[in-house]
Amino acid sequence: MAVVQPVFAAGMAALAATGANAQTIDQAPIDDGIFGPFELSSNIALVSDYRGRGVSYTDNSIAIQGGVDIVEPSGWSAGVWASTIGDATNADFEIDLYAARSFAVGPVEMSFGAAAYVFPEGDDWDFVDVQANIAVAIGPIDTTLSVNYAWEQENLGDEDDIYVALNGTTPIGTLGGVPLSLGGSVGFEEGAFAIEDAKLDWSLSVTAEIEEIAFSVSYIDTDLHGDLGEPGLVFSIARTF
Repeated sequence: MAVVQPVFAAGMAALAATGANAQTIDQAPIDDGIFGPFELSSNIALVSDYRGRGVSYTDNSIAIQGGVDIVEPSGWSAGVWASTIGDATNADFEIDLYAARSFAVGPVEMSFGAAAYVFPEGDDWDFVDVQANIAVAIGPIDTTLSVNYAWEQENLGDEDDIYVALNGTTPIGTLGGVPLSLGGSVGFEEGAFAIEDAKLDWSLSVTAEIEEIAFSVSYIDTDLHGDLGEPGLVFSIARTF
């Protein structure tokens, strides 16, 4: 079994992991008399292959992805994200529901949250995990260290799973006036979703942003044996509003 990773408002998963991108849909705050103004955002993307932690969930086929997030000024956030998927779960799509609390400690941004992964009409794949991120800028490089932990659950074969990933992005100039950025990631996984005893995955990506549209290409690979570990290129187009 493999875990599916949402693209999280807190930056938990970058293009290097799945190819999807978060985006803003309505910059006007929502006035809530109890909690104050909220910021609503959304995302939509078309990817040539839905990769999670290096592994394809669409049999190297196209996926459509998107979601909606809401952020409260004090740092609370929640959202929903969905993607079409392949035949492994006997479900046509997945839905991820998540919430998190973010705060800053000096130059360091931290967040802690949880996510529920739901596969409607799928073969008992639903599960929950907890997540933590630490993000900091190191010179021109924005880096994020993330940890996902799923405890022992029936749908995980009564096993647990831990995934640790380091992601980084940095601007690399312009091409014809279009800003370019370079991204990279490396991840380690052990447990129910590792497929083998343990798994390493890594990626390198280039993203071009034209106004509110991001065009990206990523090289993604793992140390798995067999078809699941094959390297590949993933192309994506993401729209921001």
